Amino acid sequence: MSYWSGSHGCKNPTFDAPSVENQSLAWRSTNLSVYVDYSNVSKNSLTETKSQVNHAVTYFEEWKAKEVPSDVSFTRVQDPWKADIVITFAQDRCEGEYTVCGDGGTARDFDNDGEFEYLTQATITIESETDVDARGWYVGWGLAHNLAPGNIPPVFEDPSYEEQRSSWWD
Repeated sequence: MSYWSGSHGCKNPTFDAPSVENQSLAWRSTNLSVYVDYSNVSKNSLTETKSQVNHAVTYFEEWKAKEVPSDVSFTRVQDPWKADIVITFAQDRCEGEYTVCGDGGTARDFDNDGEFEYLTQATITIESETDVDARGWYVGWGLAHNLAPGNIPPVFEDPSYEEQRSSWWD
């Protein structure tokens, strides 16, 4: 007996797919749309914050993070509902003592093994009171954990206070 694809009678209609932790990129596309919400950033630190965010995004676009594919690119969008990744600076603290956190995003599990095969949306939240010169590092950390969760670049692994505030993107 055979079943049509998508039929309720299919016990396992898909093949076993690698989870996001086992892929070089956790997304189906290498061109990701990004929206940045600066509404909680003070006017005094807005210019430097934008510069820090640009350093983080450029770090991945210029393939300085060899852990992600070289063809990853980002398109800035003006509408958070059209973004794959939303970066926001919030006044609320992340849980615990974390300065950056994510919402877990949305993802797909095609092979029903309980592990996601690719991400479809993610939000990166950075506390708005974070030191301005470390904001780029925190954005980069969030991007790294959303682009290739199982393959984090060393610059985002256990850095010192000074390393987070340095020109780590060079």
